Amino acid sequence: MTRRQETFLLTEEWMTSPWKSQPKTWRDKLYDLVVVFSEIVASSQGNNRASSPLESIRTEIDKALQVEAELSAWKSSWLNEAYPRHRFRCHCQSPAPFSCLCSLSASKFPTADFALLQVECWSLQLLISTTLSKLSDPRADLPVWIAHLPGRSSQIANNMDEASSFLAFKRTTERSSGVTEGFCRTIFPTWTLREYRGIKGGDK
Repeated sequence: MTRRQETFLLTEEWMTSPWKSQPKTWRDKLYDLVVVFSEIVASSQGNNRASSPLESIRTEIDKALQVEAELSAWKSSWLNEAYPRHRFRCHCQSPAPFSCLCSLSASKFPTADFALLQVECWSLQLLISTTLSKLSDPRADLPVWIAHLPGRSSQIANNMDEASSFLAFKRTTERSSGVTEGFCRTIFPTWTLREYRGIKGGDK
């Protein structure tokens, strides 16, 4: 058994064993996808795209799109099952094969938990979008949706910025409250935005 296979089995065990008697929350299910996608991110950052075989790049793109499809299904289930009284309508016209970016406007988020989970969802959508941009290779025939990635990434980042101004979100995540769960939950969104905007180290 290779080290990569051992890592996969350990990750699979970690993702399933604790939940045999305790059902996963919507956030648990979302972060299962984040964990899976982290391997794709690590691979895209560690390889020289110019020297990587095209078949390898296509495989990574297919994996990324599979996570995107699973994220789309997760978001649809979360919104419809956890918030059945709210009507969520898509108007973003996301190109296939991408998930919808729509949600309630930030001022109408029903709870702070909704705000946090929506921002975490957008964070994974942004990470997928930016990673696919890095995986695109001019040596290959690029799919039509490649051209939509910069605009999609920008829209997601704008959505996240808008949500951060929501009062309940601010109260949950402000530093003055100490190391709260809400504050910890901003780590992934903050990192994703900083990576997207090319902010490094102590830069603001």
